[in-house]
Parts: sequence; C-alpha cells; structure tokens
Amino acid sequence: MKLSSLDLNLLVALDALLQEANVTRAGRRLDLSQSAMSGALARLRKLFGDPLLVRTGNDLRLTPLAVRLRGEVAELLVGVRGLFEVGPGEPGRRVFTVAGSDYTMLVLLPSLLERLRRRAPEVRIDARPLSRTAAALVDEGIDVIVQPRELEHVTMPSRDLFVDRWLCAVWADHPTVGDRLTLAEFRGLPQVVYSLGRAGPSIADAHLARMAPDRTVAASVESFLMVPVLLEGTSAVSLLLERGAWATRVGPAVRLLAPPVPLPDIHQAMYWDARFDADPGHTFLREQISEVAAEVAAPVRAAG
Repeated sequence: MKLSSLDLNLLVALDALLQEANVTRAGRRLDLSQSAMSGALARLRKLFGDPLLVRTGNDLRLTPLAVRLRGEVAELLVGVRGLFEVGPGEPGRRVFTVAGSDYTMLVLLPSLLERLRRRAPEVRIDARPLSRTAAALVDEGIDVIVQPRELEHVTMPSRDLFVDRWLCAVWADHPTVGDRLTLAEFRGLPQVVYSLGRAGPSIADAHLARMAPDRTVAASVESFLMVPVLLEGTSAVSLLLERGAWATRVGPAVRLLAPPVPLPDIHQAMYWDARFDADPGHTFLREQISEVAAEVAAPVRAAG
C-alpha cells in the first residue's frame, strides 16, 4: 500500500470504530451517519485484509488485529492532531468523551457547554456514565473522567476540581422532622440510599450505616435526580451532595438539613490518559473544565 493513497479521514474513522466497537456510536462520535461509517468500515476491511469487527450475537467484537491496532492508532492520531492544532485556544472540530455520574453532569456540564459555545463552537461533548473503573474507561477511549478521589485509587494524571459536602434531604412537609435532624430521628426514618455508581453506597452513607446498623433502606438508586422525586410525599430521608442539590433546584418540595453527625466530604477530580498530556485540544478541554469547576467551588448557601 502506498502512503500517498491513504485517506487520513480513514485513520480517524478507524480510531472511532476501534474505540467504540460499534458502527452507530463511532458515527455519532464523528458526527457521521451510520451509512457513512459502514462505508468507511468496508474500505478499512479491504485495506487491512481483515474484518476488524466481527458480530458475536447482538454485539460486534474486535478481531486480534483490531485489538493490536487500537492503542497504536490512538497514539498516532494524538501526534497527527498536534501537527495541525495551532494551540490550546484553537481545538478545531472535535468530539470529546467525558465520563461522570449524573451528579457530575448536573454540576459541570451546563456551564461547560455554554463556555464551549462561546470559545470553541465546533467542539462537542459526548457524556458517558461511570460504568467501569477509570483505567477501563480510558481504554475504551474516554477523554476525561470526573469522579471523587474517594471512589478508587487512580494512578493516571489528575487535577483537583472542587469539594462538596453531604446534606440530609427530606420532604418539605415531612410529618416529624423539623428544622434539625437528630441521629435518633435519622435511625428511625426509612432511607433512600444514593450510590455514586459502580462503587455502591457513598463513604458518607457507609459511615451513617455503621452508626445506624438497624436502619431501614426503602430504596437504593444510582440517579441523583431520582432522590428528590422519591422523597416527595414520604417520610423518608436521604443524603444529597450540596452543589448537586442546588443545581437540580430541588425547590420547595425538599428541605436540606445538616446531617446529625459530621460526614466526610467528597473531593471531585479530573483524570485523563498520560498520552494526552501534550495534546493541545485536550489541554484546552481540561482548562475549560477547571475554570468551570473554579466557579462551582464558590460558596453556596448553608443548610438548616
């Protein structure tokens, strides 16, 4: 194969297909139709003399050659992008994947999207859940992971973003809870447990569980947005992160109270693969996230 005959766009398509192992998601990542991505896959199969993706049941899996190519192609594209990106202020047309809980997206994403609209309108964010460990997510092609440092030990490059605290939340018209919540009251109320994702209940909830081992767990959810809905009209209590609570505008239906005992804060951080350290576009994204996080870190009004 002559290098002069190679279409650089095929290299970009190959990277997306190898990272996503899914034609539709690869197309979405590049803002291309499924038919266009299928055409690119057909050309790549002919070019490499290998199917690259093979169907197993309802899923597509990488062939051994595709597995070997995945890391090499990703690193090659980092170098190619560096040749054409003038600087961190000019990322050009690019899709970045950011993984985080729905709490993270509530707190950071609206301001980040508005900032990108003004400063880099061709940049698009593809938000993903915290479905796996940080290392596994990076292997899947995630650009940035935002999660609490307390969730797992991560050895990748990182940057602190902001600190948040846990508050107790009850229905605004709770039949028994007043302006303060005692530990005895907390123990006696049914509880809605919010999980930060794959790690299960939060450190704060685990701490309270040790203090109230006989508590009644009415529900356990991974969605931050579900907690206020489940509290309304009930006698249940839950823990919510303060900045997320204000971001959701919990409003008159839910009251936020100081917890009956001190609870450990969470420390939100941003992680990325070391191979993106010098990537100008990636550096630009990290700077935008950091600036948004600095705004988020501003004091919020105290709970009762």
